[in-house]
Amino acid sequence: RGAKLKTLRECLQMEFRMARRFIANPDFFEGVRAALVDKDRSPKWAPPPHPDQVAEYFEPLPAPNQELQLTYKPRGPLAEEDRGDAPRRLTEAEKRRFGRD
Repeated sequence: RGAKLKTLRECLQMEFRMARRFIANPDFFEGVRAALVDKDRSPKWAPPPHPDQVAEYFEPLPAPNQELQLTYKPRGPLAEEDRGDAPRRLTEAEKRRFGRD
């Protein structure tokens, strides 16, 4: 799924959606309990999810106000990435400024 995303904004949105859904899953807390709280390393996992349930992790969140709100607008040599264009090559001045070859 991630390979189809074009921008950093889209990747961060996908990661945010997955994280929100992972922490809503009882298995997350069971893993924390087994590894960090009781330290028994014996989690009692729920049955594996159906593929449709896995697909839900990538879907938009139920309410628009639950989605990741990014307000930062990049500037500089990679600003085009925010528009979905492929990043351009750095100019010689930018290479010196950012310490890149």
